Amino acid sequence: MDVESLINRQICPVCKGKLACKAEWRRNWSYRFDCKSCGKFGITRTLLEEDFKITSGCYNLPHLASFLCYNQSKGLTRMLGEAAPQEGVRFISFEEVENWYPKTFSEKIDSILNFFGRDSKNIGHRLCYDLGVLKQILFIEDEPNEENEEGIIRQFAYWFDYLLTEGLIVEEINERTSAIVQELRTLPFSLFGSEETLSDEVIQFVLTPKAWERIYSIQKTDDNNKDVFVSMSFDKKNNPTREAIRQGIVKAGFSPEFLDEIIHNEQIVPKMFRLIRECRFLILEVSDPNYGAYYEAGYATGLGKEIIICCSEEVFHTESPHFDIAQKQILIWKDYEDLTKKLSEWIRALID
Repeated sequence: MDVESLINRQICPVCKGKLACKAEWRRNWSYRFDCKSCGKFGITRTLLEEDFKITSGCYNLPHLASFLCYNQSKGLTRMLGEAAPQEGVRFISFEEVENWYPKTFSEKIDSILNFFGRDSKNIGHRLCYDLGVLKQILFIEDEPNEENEEGIIRQFAYWFDYLLTEGLIVEEINERTSAIVQELRTLPFSLFGSEETLSDEVIQFVLTPKAWERIYSIQKTDDNNKDVFVSMSFDKKNNPTREAIRQGIVKAGFSPEFLDEIIHNEQIVPKMFRLIRECRFLILEVSDPNYGAYYEAGYATGLGKEIIICCSEEVFHTESPHFDIAQKQILIWKDYEDLTKKLSEWIRALID
């Protein structure tokens, strides 16, 4: 990949959309991007030069674009590629992306509706997205280029037709929106790669009561859900524990959710409640006692969620966990490698 050309054109290397601002060169080893669709993330120069191929695997760019769009974060810098762990930097592996990516049509539609529900400030809220962002929300599989332009448009049209005919969205009465939807169904046109791009065109719609009922149902019972909420102290000294837990979740085929890594405009408590309601199960790490983590686990218990309690061997034998959880089965770990291994095995046993 011609890195300099890509940077100068201000094109996102993942989704191929326009960047919000020019990429920044950092620390002589990576670029930082700010994309309207993917959010803020970094890429190592080596990864860019090798067209996203790394020794442990290869990113699927459409999958990666959707992952970045759905999981925009704050706090830790999201970085693509391979490098030594760094404070304040979270490296995203291709395994984590593929674990998260929905595999079936049912999983995709549930994820899409959940995304729309999260973006709705209230019932009846008008949602507005440009086509560049919608491409990632709707899990459009093809990379944008002249050869597969028609395939991308057909996927857009299919999703719009499905959502409308199933009564999940109501198209806003907007002359320009209607014209765009008609074009999506009938005409081949360039979505990306030129100065005049439909990435700037906006689709507007409202979720129907039927869609909201499905969203609430998904939050209560979702056996295909890959999200795992992690409750623990986020003090910097616990970063190694945090990363060991992350790796254990990923190795088990699930997607970790840390509240401080998720961007949002909501108050923190309602956001936390929603994430716990939507997660498959919760992990409570008690080596460094934290009242907030206990509170989150209590809320999850009230919802009937499974909880995996983790504690370091040293703390378990010297301080012992709070009496409320001391009688429960606890995953006791010796070191970070042991935590990752045991947690991965525990999760697999729990799901099986």
